[in-house]
Amino acid sequence: MYGLYILSGLIVCCALGAWFGSMRGRRGLGAALGLCLGPIGLILIAVLPPDQSRLDDEAIAGGDARRCPHCAEVVKKDALVCKHCGITMPRTFSAAVESARTAPMPAVDPKWICACGAPNSATVAACEFCGARRPGH
Repeated sequence: MYGLYILSGLIVCCALGAWFGSMRGRRGLGAALGLCLGPIGLILIAVLPPDQSRLDDEAIAGGDARRCPHCAEVVKKDALVCKHCGITMPRTFSAAVESARTAPMPAVDPKWICACGAPNSATVAACEFCGARRPGH
């Protein structure tokens, strides 16, 4: 009977260790310490320093941060100035904006405006609204 309580306590400690560890960049270690050592493992994962390089990599992969091109430190995605070296950060665009910026402009159908004020395609000889002939045709 007591074995079931101990097992369920270790499973809870494993889940809590994984949760504490994920906040510190050490999810697997937190789960292992919680499962093997129980509450002592939770204390150990709480006092261990965070794995900053893993947290930085997760922030960059998640799109919340980027690396400074000058000092290579991680800064917030929307930062205008690097907080580490002070240089002005280059602007970044989302993929949709970048594709719109680099896409070729669509061909524009030249139009002529009739005396009645209606815009007409350059390929028609008479106004599509009032029937007046296009000047020069």
